[in-house]
Amino acid sequence: MEYLIDKSKTELVELIKKLQLEIELQKENVSGLKNAEENLKDCENRFHAYSKASFEAIAFFDKGICFDQNFAAQQMFGYTLEEAIGKPGTDWVAPQSRDLVKKNMLSGYEKPYEALAMRKDGTVFPAEIRGKMINYKDRKIRVTALNDISQRKKAENELQKSAEQFKRLFDAIPDAIFITRIGGENPGQILDVNISAERQTGYDRNELLEMNILKDLSIDTFDKAIFKEREGKLRGQESIRFTEKKRRKDSSEYWTDVLTIMIDFNNVNAALSVNRDITERKRVEERLINSEERFRQITENSQEWIWEVDSNGLYTFASQVMGNMLGYKLEEIVDKKHFYDLFHPEDREELKNAAFGVFKQRQPFREFINRNVTKNGKIVWLSTSGVPILDNNGNLLGYRGADINITERKQAEEELRKYREHLEELVKERTAELEERNKKLEHFNKLFVGREFRIKELRDRVKELEEKISDKR
Repeated sequence: MEYLIDKSKTELVELIKKLQLEIELQKENVSGLKNAEENLKDCENRFHAYSKASFEAIAFFDKGICFDQNFAAQQMFGYTLEEAIGKPGTDWVAPQSRDLVKKNMLSGYEKPYEALAMRKDGTVFPAEIRGKMINYKDRKIRVTALNDISQRKKAENELQKSAEQFKRLFDAIPDAIFITRIGGENPGQILDVNISAERQTGYDRNELLEMNILKDLSIDTFDKAIFKEREGKLRGQESIRFTEKKRRKDSSEYWTDVLTIMIDFNNVNAALSVNRDITERKRVEERLINSEERFRQITENSQEWIWEVDSNGLYTFASQVMGNMLGYKLEEIVDKKHFYDLFHPEDREELKNAAFGVFKQRQPFREFINRNVTKNGKIVWLSTSGVPILDNNGNLLGYRGADINITERKQAEEELRKYREHLEELVKERTAELEERNKKLEHFNKLFVGREFRIKELRDRVKELEEKISDKR
């Protein structure tokens, strides 16, 4: 019996301990539940505080019907909380976007998208909308955040207009424009071109966008050192300019004058290069170089002194022959002396005035004979011919022409003059002798004629007498 009582006590004690432990566990569960409720309430308070402080319009929907909104939504749309509660979500949307919004709400679409929202007063504005389904008090609700993107859209429109204007300008430029990659795995990759690039190269846009300007268009040998130097200048925000030979689609070659700057192109470091076709200019330059070379050879091998002077008579160019004629070096004449500085002092003023008289008329002249003095003081005679140099308005810029050394001719003319004078003296002397002889001859003739006349008279008289004697017989 005692054994049974002791056993019952022991079981009772154990039972009491279990009950106490169960009570403690229940207390902990109650405490945990209270903590959870407090945490949930705290989360809800923070969530509401965040939604009220947010710049986005935030609204809460249960089966598409609003049951709460934040202050930003009230400001953005003009509905008070009391007015908003119970409204369908589509009431905040412009008619043309309602089908889209309704579809996204029903499908639980959670990515951002754009639509047209509508305020209480009926005004419509572009908005970015993002919704998310969450568990709230044992039910699924949709939280929708909405941003007014009017300013962004305006900026995008302005940017689009600017881009369109840039594109029109880009394509209107007559020079070929290439935008190419700087650095990376494919430096020189063509990223964009204008219409003129298509015309210049013969390739269409799609073909060019598959090409590399360094490898596919440029003919010049690729020099890494030069390329690195140019790339360094571009990265330092310097512009670079160079000439380069390229090849068209039809394999013909052409020269370009290239001006390049660095730009950001869709977040890629790129070079914008303006390529002007200067093939014709190159041909002209080559012809000019050849012409200048021919002119140099002619002037150096010619016996004529080729020169140019400005409108004041100052030499601006002189060929090497001048040194042989007058003994001066070119640097002693060009930009240093006037043409009249070389005239003989006795003739200088007269010849200077005559020359500037021709300048004033702006007419060509030939064989202007002038006496000059060489550097060592000798006399040199020159025959000068020239033509005026005029600007587009007919104003005199100067003269260009040539001088021929006629000193030997002048010396020959002088000798001929002296010989002629000598001949004239001889002629005078001979003439005087002849005149004297003529006088003597005339006197002799007179005597001879008188004698002949007397002889004739005598003959006539004799004949007359003979006839009389014959008659008497």
